[in-house]
Amino acid sequence: MPSPAEIRRSVLGGAALTGRDVTVTGGVVTLRGTLADRSLVPPPARAARAVEGVVDVRIALADPREGAS
Repeated sequence: MPSPAEIRRSVLGGAALTGRDVTVTGGVVTLRGTLADRSLVPPPARAARAVEGVVDVRIALADPREGAS
């Protein structure tokens, strides 16, 4: 099984994840950051799920426009 660092490197290799924060704990990948268009969430999630050793993907991507007054 790949180490968390190897999983993180593999996930970050996907172009759709550039500029996002990716953490890996026990094979669970968490994607954090901002994403202005929610339709862009599926590609990074699929990319993360495709990495060997990933058992789950959690999405914590916020829309920077939410909460703006």
